[in-house]
Amino acid sequence: MALKRKSRRRKKIKFKRIEFKMTTLQYDRLKRYCSKHKLTPVRLVRKALNVYIDRFGPELDHIRIPVGKNQLSIFDIVDKLALESDLVESPQMKAD
Repeated sequence: MALKRKSRRRKKIKFKRIEFKMTTLQYDRLKRYCSKHKLTPVRLVRKALNVYIDRFGPELDHIRIPVGKNQLSIFDIVDKLALESDLVESPQMKAD
């Protein structure tokens, strides 16, 4: 007969409670929006926060956001112009 393995315990998921106040007008608008789009207020707030955090979170953590190979940046042009100006100035300085 095979030995029965002990199952690992699942890691407990931790949740944090956040509370905030809103006016009755804001709450009514929230309820109307949620009923129209078939959401709960909690899901709506979570989705909105996730969009915001995904967009601005890396900037706050000083992480570079990956950019496609074909996408130019203003700084690429500035760096290129600076290099060209250095190359142009270098022969003139040698001539003096």
